[in-house]
Amino acid sequence: MKHLFILLLICAVLMPTLPASTAQPPASDAPYIYYYSERLNAFVIERADGTDSRVFAEGFVHEEANSVAGAGWSPSGEWFGFTSIYGTAHGPRPLGGEVLHVTGQKRLTSIESFKADIQFMMWADDRDLLLISTMIPIEDSVMVDRNWYLVDASNDAIVSVLKRKSYYRVDMLEIEQVDEYFLIGDFVPEVGQRIYYRLDFNGEFTEIIRGQEWSDAAYGISPQGWTLYSTDEDQYYAINLTSGRQIQLEQVGDPQWSNYGAILYGDEDHIWYLDGDRGILKLLPSEFTTSTISYNRDSWSPDGRYFVLWDDTNRIYLFDAESQEIIDTGIVVDASTISFQDFYWDSDGRLFFYEFEDDDRVIVYDDGTISYLELPVHQMSVIAFSPDEQMLATVWDGPVIYSLDTRDTQYLLPHSGSFRSNLGGEPFWDDDGQWFLVGQESCVAGGCGGSPNWINVVSIDGSVNRELTYCGDRNACVNWLPERVDVSKLPQGQPESVLPEPPEPLLVVERGEWTDELYWSVDSNYIQLDSLYYGEPDPVIDLTTGELIAEGKEGLGIIQIPFSRTNEILARTDEWEFIGEYTSGEGYRYYVQDRENDTVLFEMEEGLVIEAAGSEANNLLAVKDAYNAHCIQLWDVDTGSLLTCVPVYASTIAFSPDGTKLAAGVSWEVWIWDVEDLVAGE
Repeated sequence: MKHLFILLLICAVLMPTLPASTAQPPASDAPYIYYYSERLNAFVIERADGTDSRVFAEGFVHEEANSVAGAGWSPSGEWFGFTSIYGTAHGPRPLGGEVLHVTGQKRLTSIESFKADIQFMMWADDRDLLLISTMIPIEDSVMVDRNWYLVDASNDAIVSVLKRKSYYRVDMLEIEQVDEYFLIGDFVPEVGQRIYYRLDFNGEFTEIIRGQEWSDAAYGISPQGWTLYSTDEDQYYAINLTSGRQIQLEQVGDPQWSNYGAILYGDEDHIWYLDGDRGILKLLPSEFTTSTISYNRDSWSPDGRYFVLWDDTNRIYLFDAESQEIIDTGIVVDASTISFQDFYWDSDGRLFFYEFEDDDRVIVYDDGTISYLELPVHQMSVIAFSPDEQMLATVWDGPVIYSLDTRDTQYLLPHSGSFRSNLGGEPFWDDDGQWFLVGQESCVAGGCGGSPNWINVVSIDGSVNRELTYCGDRNACVNWLPERVDVSKLPQGQPESVLPEPPEPLLVVERGEWTDELYWSVDSNYIQLDSLYYGEPDPVIDLTTGELIAEGKEGLGIIQIPFSRTNEILARTDEWEFIGEYTSGEGYRYYVQDRENDTVLFEMEEGLVIEAAGSEANNLLAVKDAYNAHCIQLWDVDTGSLLTCVPVYASTIAFSPDGTKLAAGVSWEVWIWDVEDLVAGE
């Protein structure tokens, strides 16, 4: 005992003197996210604050892919499925697919023979059954060989196969899971009909119905398995694809399925309400016709009871599906706006929507009571409630958090996007309501790209704001890691910085709004900024002082107007033109052509260029395209080689007349680089 006491005493004395580096840092409580890193060609799983990083599926995305999609994590959390896609101007082209185990040490071998053609994946809701669609283009045809496979991931076995020809475009597919079935709708060109299939989990395919034409029958499949179809006699029916129940309809115009299988639809003079599950088919009162009433598919309340309508005076009504009555809310919004067409419900049945006026506000309708929330919204705003519904997120010049309890507003990312960027599209809250993912969309003067180009992961206290790459479908590209995934099984690995740092600019000028065009002065000493939306006097940057001259500058002289783009000629100098030539069915071809003799100097790979600029002084071409919007490519026209890719998203780009500088609108700033530094990679 004496020796044990002495040993404990020695440890007690020495322990405080141990190096501090041996102490373990407190564990982060940030939720886990997963995202695809193009730089690593791998998926990264880590906590939202960047700690505990793991690298998964490194090298499995096809090297030519510019986006990924897929089924994501299986219901058990043991498998992860994704596809590599090359997006072109005339549709997506599958490059390959993989299904990997969470440990990263094995993958499904049953799909080896066809995985290169995988176009689509979907997990069953409650078991590791995977529906896979492959697409093999037929040469000189708009059709493809489309094959459907039902794969049991747990046993690495193909359960069932259906093979046939189909139409090329992926958006012709309609897929829904109801109970123990996958319901599939697809257009078959050979017969000019849409065919609906039921695939049960034992692998049996059953053809349910054929619609007369795809345009008449492509109304989607509701979560309860209802769809619409027409016969050769132009008779319309609603049919439940699982039970086979049918209801004869009047002429169908624009049906809007709810989450509960009910729809509103109409012809030129009438609007009907159909609830297939309850067998209700109701004609709305004669004063409510499609010529006076508007509606959209996202207007159902969460419990499926209320549907929002508005008339041609912008008066808001609620259709009560339980009582079959129409309720006048008494709300009339500004008739000059259309932005109130987006409606949001909370679980208590309160209706939130906004009108875009000089005074931005959100209107709340609560069982006959009308109130207003004063917070910034605009025509592209999206409202997203936190899981406990005590806060809502929207966007103006950055994500905004609004507390419904305290009526406080907090700006998390000021000046981080364009008014037309739909910044964040929808902010995706984590389960605890303390973090969210918000995507930033590529936008130019002509419009937006339609999907985010990068993602910010943000804590609601504003202490963490990280920028991640975005690459396509949210299930496979970026999302919160489901709790069913055991993080301890994932392979260890510390990733590099996900987004490379852009070269240091010579000058960064804060503008406070989005820049749509840049006009250089002929002496390359001034830049005039143009914002197509705000309509304010165009300010000027004085490069000699770095100052922003708010009202312009007297005696500045002629501002060099950039080359006016046409549908085909995207950039021009005195010696060459950069041309984007579109051919129906083939997509875009991009090439540089000598203006004197029309000789093609070089061609670029197919993409979708959204802006380009040419430099006369050093024969450089700057390009940014929709599929790599977080990058400005610099091309040497003399050699036809890509010199560098500047890793920054720009709303507009322009070379100085002397060719020494490149300016870009970056978020709510203007960045100016030395061209020699960019080419040298400095």
